[in-house]
Amino acid sequence: MKLTTLIGAGCALTFAALASAGGLSVGDQAPDLSKDVSWIKGESVTEFQNDHVYVLDFWATWCGPCVRAIPHMDELAEKYEDEGVTVIGVAVWPNDRMTPTAEYVKDKGDDMSYTVAADIDGAIAKKYMEATGSNGIPTVMIVDREGVLAWIGHPMAGMDEALAQIVAGTYDIEDAAKESRKIAMLAEKAQPLKDAANAAYAAGEWETVVSSLQKLAALDPDEYGGYTIEAFKIMLTKMENESRAYGYAKEMINGPWAEEAQALNAVAWLIVDTAGIENRDWDLAYIAASKANKMTKGVDPMVLDTLAAVLFGQGKVDKAIETQRKAIMHAEADFVDQLKPALDKYLAAANEG
Repeated sequence: MKLTTLIGAGCALTFAALASAGGLSVGDQAPDLSKDVSWIKGESVTEFQNDHVYVLDFWATWCGPCVRAIPHMDELAEKYEDEGVTVIGVAVWPNDRMTPTAEYVKDKGDDMSYTVAADIDGAIAKKYMEATGSNGIPTVMIVDREGVLAWIGHPMAGMDEALAQIVAGTYDIEDAAKESRKIAMLAEKAQPLKDAANAAYAAGEWETVVSSLQKLAALDPDEYGGYTIEAFKIMLTKMENESRAYGYAKEMINGPWAEEAQALNAVAWLIVDTAGIENRDWDLAYIAASKANKMTKGVDPMVLDTLAAVLFGQGKVDKAIETQRKAIMHAEADFVDQLKPALDKYLAAANEG
């Protein structure tokens, strides 16, 4: 299941229009990069050199998951430094509220040692993200030693394995291209359902939105299963039907979401964090969060953060404090500051009690 609608550190969700693929896929020659970016750190890449591998990490400073991926991208740059691999962080989709990319990279210093570039007027986002139908960040694209786009995906979804094979020369680009074409064909079938969902969303026709999202998930659960989370959110917020939403979530927790830690965590967080809910099902939230925590072996800071919030909602303040401290202990430095306010809240409640 790909949770394509998940965003942010708290696993908040949003519904967004999804672009169809624009003609670029695995197996195609990678478009020129140099003319459409400004180079912020490291040597500029004027062209994709033969016998060289390029890891393009599309990111933004406002994107929590992108920021949390930086240490790993840094590790990869160091690991493959002598094997003809260049890691490039390509900043895309800027907004007025974010920390400016150049300022952020300067503050990171040696903790972000690889090359960094910033998109100019959306040109690279159009050439790469829009052209491949990639709708979220972080997205990594790997260009092989022949200048061919060899891999596209989330950095935590097989990137390391693919990169190792590409560097070693054992990667099967033909099989990868076939799989990419298969996904493109699937995307073509899915597009009418996405269009229907987006049109219904704009019109406030929530039953049609939910129906379209569920049909998308049924079309291919692995590729589009994440839209069932969005269906749950629509039921809970837009339709304001808590009993229906919770009943649906209980059914899904014992079915498609049973082995999906991200889905379980998202459900729990929606119950915890969504404004305007009259009755929060804390028992359901706990079941989902505790399952997610068990599946992630109790070391995922986002999941621990959610579980702590659920425990606090249940009135188990001491357990919430203990769990939030674990979340902080396992978090990267950039994420710690986002977790501390919740701990302060729980500690204040304990002192008042």
